[in-house]
Amino acid sequence: MVLSVRFAPIYLRIVLRWLQKVENRTSDFLSEFDTFLDTITLIPGKLLIAGDINIHWNEQHRPDVKQYAQILSSANLTQHQKTPTHRSGNILDHVISYSNDNLVVDSDSYPQAVSDHYPVHFQLNLQKPSPQRTTVTLRNYSSIDNDAFTASLNEHLQNIPESVDVNEYFDQYNKTCHDLLDEHAPGRSRSRLVKTRQPWYNDNVHDARHEKRRAERRWRHSQSETDRKEFHVATNASKEAIVKAKQSYYTEKLTVADNKTVFQTVNTLLNKGAKPLPSHDNPVELSDKFSRFFVHKIATIREELESDSNKPSTTKLQETCVPNCMPLNEFNKMSEDEVKKVTTRSSNASCSLDAHPTWFLKNHLDSHIPAITNIVNKSLSSGVFPNAAHHTIVTPLLKKPSANKDELKNYRPVSNLSFVAKVIEKCASEQFVEHLNKNDMCDPLQSAYRAQHSTESALMKVQDDIMCDIDSKKAVFVVLLDMSAAFDTVDHAILLNRLKQKYAVTGTALEWFRSYLKGWSSRVNINGTMSDPVTTDFGLPQGSVLGPLLFTTYSKPIGEIARKHGIDYHQYADDSQLYVAFNPRNPDDIIKALNKISCCIADIKSCLTANYLKLNDSKTEFFIAASNHNLKLLDTQNIQLTIGDSTINLSSVIHNLGCHFDSNMSLTAHVNILRRNTLFQIKNLWRIRCYINQETCHHAVRALILSRLDYCNALFLQLSAKDISRLQRLQNSAARVIFAVGRRVEAHTLVSSLHWLSIDKRISFKILLYIFKSLNNLAPKYISNKLTPYIPQRTLRSSNDTTRLLADRSISVAGDRRFPVAGVKRWNSLPTEIRLSPSVTLFKQRLKTYLF
Repeated sequence: MVLSVRFAPIYLRIVLRWLQKVENRTSDFLSEFDTFLDTITLIPGKLLIAGDINIHWNEQHRPDVKQYAQILSSANLTQHQKTPTHRSGNILDHVISYSNDNLVVDSDSYPQAVSDHYPVHFQLNLQKPSPQRTTVTLRNYSSIDNDAFTASLNEHLQNIPESVDVNEYFDQYNKTCHDLLDEHAPGRSRSRLVKTRQPWYNDNVHDARHEKRRAERRWRHSQSETDRKEFHVATNASKEAIVKAKQSYYTEKLTVADNKTVFQTVNTLLNKGAKPLPSHDNPVELSDKFSRFFVHKIATIREELESDSNKPSTTKLQETCVPNCMPLNEFNKMSEDEVKKVTTRSSNASCSLDAHPTWFLKNHLDSHIPAITNIVNKSLSSGVFPNAAHHTIVTPLLKKPSANKDELKNYRPVSNLSFVAKVIEKCASEQFVEHLNKNDMCDPLQSAYRAQHSTESALMKVQDDIMCDIDSKKAVFVVLLDMSAAFDTVDHAILLNRLKQKYAVTGTALEWFRSYLKGWSSRVNINGTMSDPVTTDFGLPQGSVLGPLLFTTYSKPIGEIARKHGIDYHQYADDSQLYVAFNPRNPDDIIKALNKISCCIADIKSCLTANYLKLNDSKTEFFIAASNHNLKLLDTQNIQLTIGDSTINLSSVIHNLGCHFDSNMSLTAHVNILRRNTLFQIKNLWRIRCYINQETCHHAVRALILSRLDYCNALFLQLSAKDISRLQRLQNSAARVIFAVGRRVEAHTLVSSLHWLSIDKRISFKILLYIFKSLNNLAPKYISNKLTPYIPQRTLRSSNDTTRLLADRSISVAGDRRFPVAGVKRWNSLPTEIRLSPSVTLFKQRLKTYLF
């Protein structure tokens, strides 16, 4: 529900008047307008900017219009006026609001002769959202006598016979836990409206508002001065009760919360916890409709792949066993302490399939651990994954807030599994990962779900490879491959064969994987209403522990094909990046590189088809990375990539693992989007700043703002001084939120008092940390291999310094900003004491002190 509408033309008028004193140049206006939006977009509530901007919005090819549009986009704003507002036919009067709040429904102009500017009419969306119903099961957990419950739980779980198989033991465990919970805290199912009441609303607020309404009615009836004063007192008391309730709620939620809880709390504040659904009258019909759609989508993809007449035989894809490799024949038994450690590290996410909510299970963990350990060991030793653990609850989530919520294809199925099932998976996963690492079976350029690897390390590798080619006066073709529902179409027979032939998984361990893959069923949940269960014979359960790990083993042939064609590549789960360098001055080399990458993709597509994976041609991205000079040499209009029957046109910006690459690799597009998202979060924090103390706000800012500014900032060596300044303004705004001060207060003092490093020093900190980890075998090998020890050719005073590195040579500004060049120079300039730190923790402490 819209709480307030704020109009900003008054602020815009002040900016325009000031700009008239500086010769009213468009470049000055755009620079000041960008700074102005940094301030105005932090005001809580809805934002509406309407006025004569005097920029020709209809002429999108003009540089000033492009820059103006980029400024609006980076602030998450949309210009709604599409028809001419001036008698010359130009769009000079603009109506601007946030892109995701749907405030402006329609904007139009009415040509009249009253002025050279036409009247502009627009509608505002102020409708209250329609209520939804949900079915919930309520239990009074606070009424449980913990001592009595623990004693009863211990007694009943110890009575489960040890001789039964894992399926029966698992069923009896779940039944015992469920029956005891029903006995001590009976559940009551109830259908109720999803209330829009805020979570801070308590009895004190309710009583104060009730007294306020009663005083208002009394005053309106009597119209006496005494009753009016009592109504005024009751109104102030109601406001005070609301402020205290909010302060108590947000302080409790945010003071000691982790990043995930902070995100959830702020989203709840903004009413973003609600999950949009298609318009429907019957939740049962909608859940079945979603279930049929998800099943039909996967079945259609499988049928297309099976009917492909060009699909190669799967026998060609069989691989031989790795030589000199000890096979994984069986899993080791787990001790109670090991299972307890796995259980404690697991998140508190619960599923309706759980007999006990996860938080409640952890509160009585000592009673559960013996039974859970028996389940784990019975499963791993017998090679049987419990039948009752093969169930998932699917919740449809809208992929993008701006997507049409009435189209089922815009929803993503998110699966939830029972907690004990995930504990079994984690115990098996740890031993499988240990087997892979011991025998060096992982693809060196696959960064997903591996210790010391991340999306940031993967992007560092790709970025440095590309910048190295650009520094050598070359250009680079980059292709990002996208697969359709990759996890859901995996063929179990091929996967099991690959585990046996390529990864040396045999015996009971292989039988356990076979049992794990077979017989998964799912039900779609719509506000507590479940669809009929549907069983699938292929695919990996999303939301599971082993699913992502098994997919990386299943998709390993992609890297093998890329190496065969001499194509550089990198993988992160189902995201594959291919890139090849070429000479932009040689037309033959351009054609050769394009054919080379086309042939590689054709072979990858054939391999994927044979493995029942579908390459999504329409979402595959293709772009050229090069210096601005070399980009001008290329006829980009006529360069296309052909994949089968599809033609992929060049993109100017690609979205790669949460980062946005532009053609000259300047990351300006990434800064624009980062600025837009961060301003949105800063504005949200301003809304609750008056209800939380400074310490709590500082914690929320670290989770919501600094985490965004620090994500992949190891790539920011390529940023221009202007873009670093724009990011620094975001950090300054975050500091002002913490101290609850306006923009007139000097930000540098605030940032220093918080002991924050500035943006440029945060970049140095991350780069130097990666170098330290690389030298101590704590980083991916593809990062460590880019660093060269410094070995002088003759005896020097620095010869005894084993921590010095040799900086790569470069011939351009782009090359100077690569981390093996700029990063190594910063590393060598560090005091030796810092470089010789014995641990990561001590290195970070010393480095921050040095930089600060």
